Amino acid sequence: MVSLLGAGQIGYDHIDVVAATDNGILVVNIPDFCLEEVSNHAIALLLICAKKLIFMNDGTKSGHWTECKQTQAPMGSISGQTLGIVGCGKIGRLVAKKAQCFGLKTLGYDPYLSKSTAIEYGITLVSLPKLLREADYISIHTLLNQETRHLIGEKELRRMKSSAFLINTSRGSVIDEEALIKALEEKWIAGAGLDVFEKEPIDLNNPLLKMNNVVVTPHSAYYSDNALKRLRTSVGKETTRVLSGKWPQNVVNKTVKPKVRLK
Repeated sequence: MVSLLGAGQIGYDHIDVVAATDNGILVVNIPDFCLEEVSNHAIALLLICAKKLIFMNDGTKSGHWTECKQTQAPMGSISGQTLGIVGCGKIGRLVAKKAQCFGLKTLGYDPYLSKSTAIEYGITLVSLPKLLREADYISIHTLLNQETRHLIGEKELRRMKSSAFLINTSRGSVIDEEALIKALEEKWIAGAGLDVFEKEPIDLNNPLLKMNNVVVTPHSAYYSDNALKRLRTSVGKETTRVLSGKWPQNVVNKTVKPKVRLK
């Protein structure tokens, strides 16, 4: 028996991998189907926040040209500023490469990333507190598990610059949403770009939806027509491998003893 997961679509927190292993069920993911899409979305949210594009767009369309011009400041230049990446897996490393094209310096926090890989991608590895203190933009790209649930809470948000923006395209519960709302309301940080939330779909009464310094999208960072096509093709290939008696390429629970013999 095989269970197939799209890594960027649902994540391991939605399935009990230990229970699957105990029952001889293979858990297989598709780790590369939306790397470009999610990294592009993170960069887009960063740029939208940095340039106040939603606020400027809405104000200009509403006839508030002068008011928009008057509220441009403060606004960083992006080039020469610092992006902190929390979770430097495949997506985080792509974000780093793309951010460097805009002249951003890249810090990274990832206890599992080797220094040599970090250097290859132009990432300076630092502790989480140092990253929070120094980054002008912080982009979250870690898996959600017991280690990372509410990794960013009130203590972490208070360490951020008051001019910094928080971007999240990973999982909503990596951030303590109540603490984030408080941080935004009390202006501990400048704003946020969020594709994911602790409760999805997001409640229409959620204060995040009423803040003009918060950009939101409906957990859509993973999506493009081509990405979804690649996902279906990859799932089909992995299923075919199992049905033909072969091990799939991307097994999550590597210690599993499947109920069928594979070679």
